[in-house]
Amino acid sequence: MSTSRSHGRLPLAVLVLTALTVMAGNAGAFTVRGKIVNGTTGKSVDATVYAVNPSQGMDEEQSVKSKNGEFVMENLAAQGFYLLRVDYAGISYNEPLQPDGTDKEVTVKVYETTTSWDGVKVTMPHIAAVRDGDRLVIEQMFEIDNATEPARSINGDEGFFRLYIPADVDTITQCFVVSMNVPLDRDPEATGTDNVYYLDYPIRPGVTRVGITYKVPYAGDEYDLNQDIIYDIGHVSIFAVDPHMQITSTSHSLAKQEDVHGMASWTLHGLTRGSALELKFVGGHEHGPEMAGGGGGGGGGGDVTVVAGQSESFSRYLMVTLGLVLGTLAFVTLRGSSDPLNDPKVLRGYYDLLVTRLARLDDLHATGSISNDAHKAARESLMTKLGVMALRMRAHGGKAPEQQHKPEAAPHAVKPTQAS
Repeated sequence: MSTSRSHGRLPLAVLVLTALTVMAGNAGAFTVRGKIVNGTTGKSVDATVYAVNPSQGMDEEQSVKSKNGEFVMENLAAQGFYLLRVDYAGISYNEPLQPDGTDKEVTVKVYETTTSWDGVKVTMPHIAAVRDGDRLVIEQMFEIDNATEPARSINGDEGFFRLYIPADVDTITQCFVVSMNVPLDRDPEATGTDNVYYLDYPIRPGVTRVGITYKVPYAGDEYDLNQDIIYDIGHVSIFAVDPHMQITSTSHSLAKQEDVHGMASWTLHGLTRGSALELKFVGGHEHGPEMAGGGGGGGGGGDVTVVAGQSESFSRYLMVTLGLVLGTLAFVTLRGSSDPLNDPKVLRGYYDLLVTRLARLDDLHATGSISNDAHKAARESLMTKLGVMALRMRAHGGKAPEQQHKPEAAPHAVKPTQAS
C-alpha cells in the first residue's frame, strides 16, 4: 500500500505564533532582562538563550549565555512576536514575548526529567466514531495533565506516552500531539509489546493532548473494540457521529448523555490501568451522517500504515466535530458561569481548540477538499479569533503560545510491525 502525508500543517506553527502580531506592529527596539530558573529545584541555570522570531521563519534573531542564571538581550526589534528558547536536558523550553514599546523582564523555566508517571492524570475528552463505507473510523483524544511535584518533564524511552492500537487497524489517518498550543504530527513507533506503540515526544509540566484517528474493517455493519488500558483514566466521553449508530459496552456501564449537535453521547468513569475497554459499534449510514460519495480507504489487514490526506469526508467532519466536542465540554464544565472564558484554563483550552481546527483546515486545503476562497475566509476568521484569545489570555495573566525550537516537517510515513 502506498503511503503519503499531507504537509498542510507544516507552516501552521509559524502562522499560529504570528496571530499575536495582529495588534502588534510596534517600532523601535527594546531590551530583555531575564532569568533562567530550574522549575524542579528552584535553582538558577546557566544556559544559552535564543530569541526566535516566528514571523521570520523561526530564525534566531539573537543568542546570549546567562551568568548566574541572568541574561540581557539588547536591541531586539520591537515588532512581531518572539520566543525565548532554552534547551535543557534534551528538551526545548520557550517563553513567549510580545513587544509593546517597553523593556521586558522575563523568567524562563526549565525542568529536570523523569520517566515516572506518578502525579500525572489522563482523561479521554472523546472517543468518536463514524462509518466510512466498509470501514469504521475511530478518533481518540487523550488529555495528559503533568502535575508532578516537584514539577518534571517526562521523557526517555520508558517515559514516552504509549498508545494501544488494535491489531486489525489497517490505516492511521491522523496522529498528533498538541502541546504549547501547536499541533505536531507524530508517528506511533512499535514497542516490545503487541499492539502498544509510543510517541517520541516529551510531556512537559502542564497539559498535553494526543489525538489519533484510525480505520478498522466494518464488515457486517459492526465492530468490537477491545482496548487495553495502559494508564488510569479518570473520564471518557464517547460520541457516535451518526445518531443511528449504536454503541454498547460489555465491560463498563455507559451513562447516556444528551445528544451533542446531533451526535449520540455517553460517558464513563474510572478506567483502571491493566483493564480492558470493550465497545461494540453497530449500524450507521454507509458514508457517515449527511455524507455522500467517499468510500472505505485502505486495504485488508496486516501492517499498520500511516496515511494522511485520506478520507477527506471524515476529515471535514473532524475539523468541525473536534471543535464542537471540546467546546461543548469546556462549556459544560463552566455551566452557570456568566462567561466561561473568564476561567483561564477554559480560555487556554479554547485557544488550543482553535489551533487544532486551524490545522484541520490547512490539511483539507492541502488535499483540495475545500476551495481557495473557502479556505481563505475560514482561515481569516480563525486567525482573528486566535488573536482575540491571545489578548484575553494576557489579560488574565495567562501565557501566550509557545513553540518548539523549529516547526518540524511531518515525518515520513512508517509501517510499524507487530512485536512478537
